[in-house]
Amino acid sequence: MLFKKWMIQYGKLALCSGCTLMLGFWMGRVPWTDMEALLGNLTFSEEENPQVVAALEDLALESTSQLESQMDNTLEPQVYEETLELSHNDSVYTTLRNLGLTPLLIQNLVKAASKYVDLGRVPRGFKLTLKRVGEDAEPVEIIFHLNVRENLHFEKNPHDSDWTVRKVTQDVLMETGVYEGVVKNSLWQSAYDAGLDGAAIAMLADVFAWQVDFERQIRPGDAWKVVIEKEVLENGKFYGWGHVIAAQFHGNAGNYDAYRFVSGNQSAGYYDLNGDNMKGKFLKSPLKYSRISSPFQRKRYHPILKVNRPHLGVDYAASAGTPVRTVGDGVISILGRRGGNGNMIKIRHNSKYQTAYKHLSGFARGLRSGSRVRQGQVIGYVGSTGLATGPHLHFEFYENGQYTDPLGVKFPKQDSILASDRGKFDQAVMRANQLLKGAALRS
Repeated sequence: MLFKKWMIQYGKLALCSGCTLMLGFWMGRVPWTDMEALLGNLTFSEEENPQVVAALEDLALESTSQLESQMDNTLEPQVYEETLELSHNDSVYTTLRNLGLTPLLIQNLVKAASKYVDLGRVPRGFKLTLKRVGEDAEPVEIIFHLNVRENLHFEKNPHDSDWTVRKVTQDVLMETGVYEGVVKNSLWQSAYDAGLDGAAIAMLADVFAWQVDFERQIRPGDAWKVVIEKEVLENGKFYGWGHVIAAQFHGNAGNYDAYRFVSGNQSAGYYDLNGDNMKGKFLKSPLKYSRISSPFQRKRYHPILKVNRPHLGVDYAASAGTPVRTVGDGVISILGRRGGNGNMIKIRHNSKYQTAYKHLSGFARGLRSGSRVRQGQVIGYVGSTGLATGPHLHFEFYENGQYTDPLGVKFPKQDSILASDRGKFDQAVMRANQLLKGAALRS
Protein backbone atom coordinates (compact mmCIF):
# COMPACT_ATOMS: atom_id res chain seq x y z
CA MET A 1 0.00 0.00 0.00
CA LEU A 2 2.89 2.37 0.86
CA PHE A 3 4.46 1.49 -2.44
CA LYS A 4 1.26 2.40 -4.25
CA LYS A 5 1.03 5.78 -2.53
CA TRP A 6 4.68 6.42 -3.24
CA MET A 7 4.21 5.67 -6.93
CA ILE A 8 1.23 8.05 -7.17
CA GLN A 9 2.99 10.79 -5.23
CA TYR A 10 6.14 10.35 -7.24
CA GLY A 11 4.11 10.66 -10.45
CA LYS A 12 2.56 13.89 -9.22
CA LEU A 13 5.75 15.47 -7.88
CA ALA A 14 8.36 14.29 -10.33
CA LEU A 15 5.74 13.97 -13.10
CA CYS A 16 7.55 10.93 -14.46
CA SER A 17 10.89 9.40 -14.94
CA GLY A 18 12.35 7.89 -18.07
CA CYS A 19 11.78 4.48 -16.56
CA THR A 20 8.07 5.15 -15.89
CA LEU A 21 7.64 6.52 -19.38
CA MET A 22 9.21 3.44 -20.91
CA LEU A 23 6.97 1.27 -18.77
CA GLY A 24 3.96 3.25 -19.95
CA PHE A 25 5.01 2.88 -23.54
CA TRP A 26 5.62 -0.86 -23.09
CA MET A 27 2.13 -1.32 -21.58
CA GLY A 28 0.53 0.64 -24.41
CA ARG A 29 -0.78 3.35 -22.08
CA VAL A 30 1.37 6.23 -23.42
CA PRO A 31 1.59 6.64 -27.21
CA TRP A 32 4.92 7.28 -28.86
CA THR A 33 3.86 10.81 -29.91
CA ASP A 34 3.29 11.69 -26.24
CA MET A 35 6.56 9.98 -25.35
CA GLU A 36 8.45 12.34 -27.68
CA ALA A 37 6.79 15.37 -26.16
CA LEU A 38 7.36 14.21 -22.60
CA LEU A 39 10.96 13.23 -23.18
CA GLY A 40 11.55 16.65 -24.71
CA ASN A 41 10.14 18.50 -21.70
CA LEU A 42 10.09 16.61 -18.37
CA THR A 43 9.33 19.70 -16.31
CA PHE A 44 5.62 20.39 -16.28
CA SER A 45 2.94 20.71 -13.64
CA GLU A 46 -0.35 18.91 -13.06
CA GLU A 47 -2.17 22.12 -14.05
CA GLU A 48 -0.34 22.25 -17.39
CA ASN A 49 -0.84 18.57 -18.37
CA PRO A 50 -3.73 17.12 -16.38
CA GLN A 51 -4.49 14.34 -18.92
CA VAL A 52 -0.94 12.97 -18.90
CA VAL A 53 -0.71 13.11 -15.12
CA ALA A 54 -4.01 11.25 -14.79
CA ALA A 55 -2.74 8.59 -17.19
CA LEU A 56 0.41 8.21 -15.12
CA GLU A 57 -1.61 7.86 -11.93
CA ASP A 58 -3.69 5.06 -13.55
CA LEU A 59 -0.49 3.45 -14.76
CA ALA A 60 0.97 3.48 -11.27
CA LEU A 61 -2.18 1.97 -9.77
CA GLU A 62 -2.32 -0.80 -12.41
CA SER A 63 1.39 -1.60 -12.12
CA THR A 64 1.31 -1.90 -8.34
CA SER A 65 -1.84 -4.05 -8.47
CA GLN A 66 -0.10 -6.45 -10.81
CA LEU A 67 2.96 -6.55 -8.57
CA GLU A 68 0.85 -7.19 -5.47
CA SER A 69 -1.01 -10.02 -7.24
CA GLN A 70 2.29 -11.61 -8.24
CA MET A 71 3.58 -11.25 -4.69
CA ASP A 72 0.40 -12.89 -3.30
CA ASN A 73 0.79 -15.80 -5.70
CA THR A 74 4.39 -16.39 -4.71
CA LEU A 75 3.40 -16.38 -1.06
CA GLU A 76 0.72 -19.10 -1.42
CA PRO A 77 1.82 -22.17 0.55
CA GLN A 78 2.81 -25.24 -1.45
CA VAL A 79 0.75 -28.38 -0.84
CA TYR A 80 2.68 -31.66 -0.80
CA GLU A 81 0.76 -34.85 -1.60
CA GLU A 82 1.93 -38.40 -0.90
CA THR A 83 0.15 -41.73 -1.41
CA LEU A 84 1.14 -44.71 0.72
CA GLU A 85 0.28 -48.38 0.26
CA LEU A 86 0.21 -50.66 3.29
CA SER A 87 2.51 -53.64 3.05
CA HIS A 88 2.02 -57.02 4.71
CA ASN A 89 3.35 -55.92 8.12
CA ASP A 90 1.89 -52.41 8.12
CA SER A 91 -1.26 -51.15 9.77
CA VAL A 92 -3.08 -47.84 9.59
CA TYR A 93 -2.08 -47.12 13.19
CA THR A 94 1.67 -47.71 12.75
CA THR A 95 1.67 -45.83 9.45
CA LEU A 96 0.01 -42.75 10.96
CA ARG A 97 2.21 -42.90 14.08
CA ASN A 98 5.32 -42.94 11.88
CA LEU A 99 3.95 -39.83 10.20
CA GLY A 100 3.79 -38.03 13.53
CA LEU A 101 0.10 -38.26 14.44
CA THR A 102 -0.67 -38.72 18.12
CA PRO A 103 -2.33 -41.90 19.44
CA LEU A 104 -5.36 -39.89 20.55
CA LEU A 105 -5.79 -38.34 17.12
CA ILE A 106 -5.46 -41.72 15.43
CA GLN A 107 -8.05 -43.16 17.81
CA ASN A 108 -10.46 -40.34 16.94
CA LEU A 109 -9.92 -40.88 13.20
CA VAL A 110 -10.52 -44.63 13.51
CA LYS A 111 -13.69 -43.99 15.51
CA ALA A 112 -15.00 -41.46 12.98
CA ALA A 113 -14.33 -43.91 10.13
CA SER A 114 -15.94 -46.89 11.88
CA LYS A 115 -19.36 -46.26 10.31
CA TYR A 116 -17.75 -46.73 6.89
CA VAL A 117 -14.79 -49.10 7.41
CA ASP A 118 -12.86 -50.85 10.18
CA LEU A 119 -9.41 -49.26 9.81
CA GLY A 120 -8.01 -51.89 12.14
CA ARG A 121 -8.76 -54.65 9.61
CA VAL A 122 -7.84 -53.14 6.25
CA PRO A 123 -6.37 -55.55 3.67
CA ARG A 124 -2.85 -55.59 2.34
CA GLY A 125 -2.43 -52.97 -0.38
CA PHE A 126 -4.85 -50.52 1.29
CA LYS A 127 -3.96 -47.00 0.16
CA LEU A 128 -4.08 -43.63 1.87
CA THR A 129 -3.09 -40.18 0.65
CA LEU A 130 -1.68 -37.41 2.83
CA LYS A 131 -1.65 -33.69 2.04
CA ARG A 132 0.69 -31.29 3.85
CA VAL A 133 1.22 -27.54 3.71
CA GLY A 134 5.00 -27.63 3.68
CA GLU A 135 7.19 -30.61 2.96
CA ASP A 136 7.80 -31.62 6.59
CA ALA A 137 4.61 -30.24 8.16
CA GLU A 138 1.84 -32.26 9.78
CA PRO A 139 -0.90 -33.53 7.44
CA VAL A 140 -3.87 -31.24 6.90
CA GLU A 141 -5.87 -33.86 4.99
CA ILE A 142 -5.83 -37.66 4.96
CA ILE A 143 -7.72 -39.63 2.31
CA PHE A 144 -8.48 -43.32 2.86
CA HIS A 145 -9.16 -45.07 -0.45
CA LEU A 146 -11.92 -47.56 0.42
CA ASN A 147 -12.30 -48.82 -3.15
CA VAL A 148 -12.04 -47.54 -6.70
CA ARG A 149 -15.26 -45.55 -6.24
CA GLU A 150 -15.33 -44.47 -2.57
CA ASN A 151 -12.92 -42.42 -0.45
CA LEU A 152 -12.96 -41.13 3.13
CA HIS A 153 -11.63 -37.57 3.48
CA PHE A 154 -10.34 -36.39 6.89
CA GLU A 155 -9.69 -32.64 6.89
CA LYS A 156 -8.06 -30.55 9.60
CA ASN A 157 -9.78 -27.29 10.53
CA PRO A 158 -7.04 -24.57 10.41
CA HIS A 159 -8.74 -22.56 13.16
CA ASP A 160 -9.29 -25.08 15.95
CA SER A 161 -7.28 -28.12 14.71
CA ASP A 162 -10.39 -30.33 14.84
CA TRP A 163 -10.77 -33.00 12.15
CA THR A 164 -13.89 -33.55 10.08
CA VAL A 165 -14.73 -36.64 8.02
CA ARG A 166 -16.77 -36.95 4.83
CA LYS A 167 -17.34 -39.81 2.44
CA VAL A 168 -16.91 -39.05 -1.25
CA THR A 169 -18.57 -41.42 -3.72
CA GLN A 170 -18.09 -40.97 -7.44
CA ASP A 171 -21.11 -41.28 -9.68
CA VAL A 172 -21.17 -44.17 -12.13
CA LEU A 173 -21.80 -43.17 -15.73
CA MET A 174 -23.04 -45.64 -18.33
CA GLU A 175 -21.40 -45.76 -21.72
CA THR A 176 -21.80 -48.11 -24.66
CA GLY A 177 -18.85 -49.97 -26.15
CA VAL A 178 -18.64 -51.95 -29.38
CA TYR A 179 -16.07 -54.75 -29.62
CA GLU A 180 -15.37 -57.22 -32.40
CA GLY A 181 -12.84 -59.84 -33.37
CA VAL A 182 -11.95 -62.83 -35.48
CA VAL A 183 -10.90 -66.08 -33.82
CA LYS A 184 -7.34 -67.28 -34.42
CA ASN A 185 -6.90 -69.75 -31.57
CA SER A 186 -9.87 -69.29 -29.24
CA LEU A 187 -12.79 -66.98 -28.62
CA TRP A 188 -11.24 -65.98 -25.30
CA GLN A 189 -7.96 -64.89 -26.84
CA SER A 190 -9.58 -62.93 -29.66
CA ALA A 191 -11.95 -61.19 -27.23
CA TYR A 192 -9.12 -60.39 -24.83
CA ASP A 193 -7.09 -58.93 -27.69
CA ALA A 194 -10.12 -56.77 -28.61
CA GLY A 195 -10.20 -55.25 -25.11
CA LEU A 196 -12.66 -57.40 -23.15
CA ASP A 197 -11.81 -58.95 -19.80
CA GLY A 198 -12.85 -62.33 -18.39
CA ALA A 199 -16.18 -61.09 -17.03
CA ALA A 200 -17.27 -59.55 -20.33
CA ILE A 201 -16.11 -62.58 -22.35
CA ALA A 202 -18.18 -64.87 -20.12
CA MET A 203 -21.22 -62.63 -20.69
CA LEU A 204 -20.71 -62.83 -24.45
CA ALA A 205 -20.35 -66.62 -24.34
CA ASP A 206 -23.47 -66.94 -22.18
CA VAL A 207 -25.60 -65.19 -24.83
CA PHE A 208 -24.89 -68.03 -27.29
CA ALA A 209 -24.52 -70.83 -24.72
CA TRP A 210 -27.54 -72.65 -26.21
CA GLN A 211 -26.30 -72.44 -29.81
CA VAL A 212 -22.50 -72.76 -29.62
CA ASP A 213 -20.17 -74.99 -27.62
CA PHE A 214 -17.25 -72.58 -27.42
CA GLU A 215 -14.78 -75.34 -26.53
CA ARG A 216 -15.75 -77.82 -29.24
CA GLN A 217 -17.19 -75.88 -32.17
CA ILE A 218 -14.95 -72.81 -32.46
CA ARG A 219 -12.71 -72.60 -35.54
CA PRO A 220 -10.15 -70.06 -36.82
CA GLY A 221 -11.96 -67.42 -38.86
CA ASP A 222 -15.11 -67.39 -36.71
CA ALA A 223 -16.20 -63.77 -36.21
CA TRP A 224 -18.04 -62.06 -33.39
CA LYS A 225 -19.23 -58.60 -32.41
CA VAL A 226 -20.83 -57.31 -29.22
CA VAL A 227 -22.46 -54.10 -27.97
CA ILE A 228 -22.02 -53.92 -24.20
CA GLU A 229 -22.67 -51.35 -21.50
CA LYS A 230 -19.60 -49.98 -19.71
CA GLU A 231 -19.73 -48.44 -16.24
CA VAL A 232 -17.29 -45.53 -15.97
CA LEU A 233 -16.55 -43.30 -12.97
CA GLU A 234 -16.54 -39.49 -13.06
CA ASN A 235 -12.74 -39.51 -13.25
CA GLY A 236 -12.88 -41.60 -16.41
CA LYS A 237 -11.75 -44.86 -14.82
CA PHE A 238 -13.43 -48.12 -15.81
CA TYR A 239 -15.70 -49.47 -13.07
CA GLY A 240 -17.54 -52.49 -14.47
CA TRP A 241 -19.80 -53.93 -17.13
CA GLY A 242 -23.53 -53.51 -17.54
CA HIS A 243 -25.60 -55.65 -19.92
CA VAL A 244 -24.83 -57.08 -23.33
CA ILE A 245 -27.23 -55.11 -25.55
CA ALA A 246 -26.67 -57.10 -28.73
CA ALA A 247 -24.23 -59.66 -30.08
CA GLN A 248 -23.39 -61.44 -33.30
CA PHE A 249 -21.57 -64.70 -34.00
CA HIS A 250 -20.84 -65.93 -37.52
CA GLY A 251 -18.79 -69.09 -37.85
CA ASN A 252 -18.45 -72.86 -37.93
CA ALA A 253 -21.33 -73.42 -35.50
CA GLY A 254 -23.68 -71.19 -37.50
CA ASN A 255 -24.66 -67.54 -37.84
CA TYR A 256 -26.49 -66.02 -34.89
CA ASP A 257 -27.73 -62.53 -33.93
CA ALA A 258 -29.00 -61.84 -30.43
CA TYR A 259 -30.79 -58.80 -28.96
CA ARG A 260 -31.59 -58.08 -25.31
CA PHE A 261 -35.28 -57.41 -24.67
CA VAL A 262 -37.90 -57.64 -21.89
CA SER A 263 -41.11 -59.23 -23.16
CA GLY A 264 -44.25 -59.02 -21.07
CA ASN A 265 -43.70 -59.86 -17.40
CA GLN A 266 -40.67 -62.02 -18.15
CA SER A 267 -37.14 -61.16 -17.09
CA ALA A 268 -34.79 -59.78 -19.75
CA GLY A 269 -33.71 -62.31 -22.35
CA TYR A 270 -31.99 -62.54 -25.73
CA TYR A 271 -33.91 -63.06 -28.96
CA ASP A 272 -32.99 -63.53 -32.59
CA LEU A 273 -34.23 -61.36 -35.46
CA ASN A 274 -37.46 -63.36 -35.65
CA GLY A 275 -38.19 -62.79 -31.97
CA ASP A 276 -37.39 -66.39 -31.02
CA ASN A 277 -35.74 -66.92 -27.64
CA MET A 278 -32.00 -67.66 -27.83
CA LYS A 279 -32.27 -69.54 -24.56
CA GLY A 280 -32.92 -73.24 -25.02
CA LYS A 281 -34.30 -75.64 -22.49
CA PHE A 282 -30.74 -76.92 -21.96
CA LEU A 283 -27.21 -75.54 -22.12
CA LYS A 284 -24.87 -77.03 -24.68
CA SER A 285 -22.35 -78.03 -22.00
CA PRO A 286 -22.32 -78.47 -18.20
CA LEU A 287 -18.84 -76.92 -18.04
CA LYS A 288 -17.90 -73.47 -19.24
CA TYR A 289 -14.28 -74.32 -20.04
CA SER A 290 -13.29 -77.87 -20.89
CA ARG A 291 -12.56 -80.28 -23.72
CA ILE A 292 -14.25 -83.54 -24.68
CA SER A 293 -11.97 -86.45 -23.82
CA SER A 294 -14.39 -89.25 -24.72
CA PRO A 295 -17.62 -88.98 -26.77
CA PHE A 296 -20.85 -90.96 -26.56
CA GLN A 297 -20.15 -94.50 -27.89
CA ARG A 298 -22.09 -97.74 -27.98
CA LYS A 299 -18.82 -99.65 -27.61
CA ARG A 300 -15.65 -98.42 -25.95
CA TYR A 301 -12.63 -100.04 -24.28
CA HIS A 302 -12.77 -99.21 -20.56
CA PRO A 303 -9.30 -98.07 -19.39
CA ILE A 304 -9.76 -99.50 -15.86
CA LEU A 305 -11.96 -102.57 -16.36
CA LYS A 306 -10.02 -103.53 -19.55
CA VAL A 307 -13.18 -104.63 -21.37
CA ASN A 308 -15.34 -103.24 -24.16
CA ARG A 309 -18.57 -101.74 -22.89
CA PRO A 310 -20.97 -98.95 -23.88
CA HIS A 311 -19.96 -95.38 -22.97
CA LEU A 312 -23.40 -93.82 -22.73
CA GLY A 313 -22.36 -90.29 -21.98
CA VAL A 314 -19.75 -87.65 -22.75
CA ASP A 315 -16.53 -87.16 -20.77
CA TYR A 316 -15.31 -83.58 -20.29
CA ALA A 317 -11.68 -83.25 -19.22
CA ALA A 318 -11.12 -80.40 -16.78
CA SER A 319 -9.06 -79.54 -13.72
CA ALA A 320 -10.17 -80.92 -10.37
CA GLY A 321 -12.49 -78.44 -8.68
CA THR A 322 -13.87 -76.91 -11.89
CA PRO A 323 -17.49 -75.85 -11.24
CA VAL A 324 -20.17 -78.09 -12.79
CA ARG A 325 -23.48 -76.44 -13.69
CA THR A 326 -26.85 -77.97 -14.38
CA VAL A 327 -27.84 -77.67 -18.03
CA GLY A 328 -31.47 -76.95 -17.20
CA ASP A 329 -34.06 -76.24 -14.52
CA GLY A 330 -35.16 -79.24 -12.50
CA VAL A 331 -35.27 -81.18 -9.24
CA ILE A 332 -32.43 -83.32 -7.88
CA SER A 333 -33.52 -86.95 -7.73
CA ILE A 334 -30.14 -88.46 -6.69
CA LEU A 335 -27.27 -86.87 -4.77
CA GLY A 336 -24.54 -89.01 -3.22
CA ARG A 337 -21.93 -91.67 -3.88
CA ARG A 338 -22.92 -94.51 -6.20
CA GLY A 339 -20.22 -97.19 -6.66
CA GLY A 340 -18.13 -96.77 -9.81
CA ASN A 341 -19.96 -93.53 -10.61
CA GLY A 342 -18.40 -91.91 -7.55
CA ASN A 343 -20.12 -88.78 -6.30
CA MET A 344 -23.00 -88.09 -8.65
CA ILE A 345 -26.09 -85.96 -9.13
CA LYS A 346 -29.10 -86.84 -11.22
CA ILE A 347 -31.67 -84.19 -12.13
CA ARG A 348 -35.23 -84.62 -13.41
CA HIS A 349 -36.03 -81.66 -15.68
CA ASN A 350 -39.55 -82.70 -16.70
CA SER A 351 -41.41 -85.82 -17.65
CA LYS A 352 -39.25 -86.22 -20.76
CA TYR A 353 -35.67 -85.20 -19.88
CA GLN A 354 -33.15 -86.11 -17.16
CA THR A 355 -29.38 -85.52 -16.81
CA ALA A 356 -26.62 -87.05 -14.65
CA TYR A 357 -23.22 -85.69 -13.51
CA LYS A 358 -20.66 -88.23 -12.26
CA HIS A 359 -17.18 -88.58 -10.66
CA LEU A 360 -17.64 -85.28 -8.79
CA SER A 361 -15.14 -84.27 -6.12
CA GLY A 362 -17.98 -82.75 -4.09
CA PHE A 363 -21.37 -81.06 -4.16
CA ALA A 364 -22.35 -77.41 -3.97
CA ARG A 365 -23.31 -76.34 -0.46
CA GLY A 366 -26.96 -76.59 0.53
CA LEU A 367 -28.02 -79.15 -2.09
CA ARG A 368 -29.77 -82.43 -1.29
CA SER A 369 -32.11 -84.86 -2.96
CA GLY A 370 -35.31 -82.94 -3.70
CA SER A 371 -33.60 -79.55 -4.11
CA ARG A 372 -34.83 -77.43 -7.00
CA VAL A 373 -32.07 -76.04 -9.23
CA ARG A 374 -31.99 -73.43 -11.96
CA GLN A 375 -30.30 -73.61 -15.35
CA GLY A 376 -26.62 -72.66 -15.07
CA GLN A 377 -26.53 -73.12 -11.28
CA VAL A 378 -23.33 -74.67 -9.91
CA ILE A 379 -24.21 -78.07 -8.43
CA GLY A 380 -20.80 -79.68 -7.91
CA TYR A 381 -17.13 -79.80 -8.85
CA VAL A 382 -15.04 -81.89 -11.22
CA GLY A 383 -13.24 -84.78 -9.54
CA SER A 384 -12.07 -88.36 -10.03
CA THR A 385 -14.19 -90.33 -7.56
CA GLY A 386 -15.33 -93.86 -8.49
CA LEU A 387 -13.82 -95.62 -11.52
CA ALA A 388 -11.87 -92.74 -13.02
CA THR A 389 -8.27 -92.48 -14.23
CA GLY A 390 -8.14 -88.73 -13.66
CA PRO A 391 -10.28 -85.64 -13.03
CA HIS A 392 -13.14 -85.33 -15.50
CA LEU A 393 -16.92 -85.04 -15.66
CA HIS A 394 -19.00 -87.88 -17.06
CA PHE A 395 -22.24 -86.31 -18.31
CA GLU A 396 -25.32 -88.31 -19.29
CA PHE A 397 -28.53 -87.18 -20.99
CA TYR A 398 -31.80 -89.12 -20.92
CA GLU A 399 -34.80 -88.63 -23.21
CA ASN A 400 -37.92 -90.59 -22.27
CA GLY A 401 -35.75 -92.76 -20.01
CA GLN A 402 -33.29 -93.67 -22.80
CA TYR A 403 -29.60 -92.74 -22.96
CA THR A 404 -29.13 -90.07 -25.65
CA ASP A 405 -25.99 -88.47 -27.08
CA PRO A 406 -26.15 -84.91 -25.63
CA LEU A 407 -24.00 -83.61 -28.49
CA GLY A 408 -26.59 -84.77 -31.03
CA VAL A 409 -29.74 -83.52 -29.33
CA LYS A 410 -31.61 -80.57 -30.83
CA PHE A 411 -32.87 -78.85 -27.72
CA PRO A 412 -36.28 -77.15 -27.61
CA LYS A 413 -36.37 -73.36 -27.10
CA GLN A 414 -38.06 -71.15 -24.55
CA ASP A 415 -41.01 -68.84 -25.29
CA SER A 416 -40.70 -66.24 -28.07
CA ILE A 417 -41.53 -62.52 -28.06
CA LEU A 418 -45.17 -61.78 -27.26
CA ALA A 419 -47.12 -60.60 -30.29
CA SER A 420 -48.08 -57.42 -28.42
CA ASP A 421 -44.36 -56.58 -27.95
CA ARG A 422 -43.34 -57.10 -31.55
CA GLY A 423 -43.31 -53.38 -32.45
CA LYS A 424 -41.16 -52.46 -29.44
CA PHE A 425 -38.81 -55.34 -30.17
CA ASP A 426 -38.33 -54.24 -33.79
CA GLN A 427 -37.44 -50.74 -32.57
CA ALA A 428 -34.94 -52.20 -30.09
CA VAL A 429 -33.37 -54.26 -32.88
CA MET A 430 -33.09 -51.19 -35.11
CA ARG A 431 -31.31 -49.20 -32.38
CA ALA A 432 -28.96 -52.09 -31.64
CA ASN A 433 -28.12 -52.57 -35.32
CA GLN A 434 -27.18 -48.91 -35.56
CA LEU A 435 -24.63 -49.52 -32.79
CA LEU A 436 -23.44 -52.72 -34.46
CA LYS A 437 -22.89 -50.94 -37.77
CA GLY A 438 -19.31 -50.91 -38.94
CA ALA A 439 -17.05 -53.47 -40.52
CA ALA A 440 -19.08 -56.41 -41.82
CA LEU A 441 -18.56 -59.68 -40.01
CA ARG A 442 -16.45 -62.18 -41.89
CA SER A 443 -18.00 -65.65 -41.74
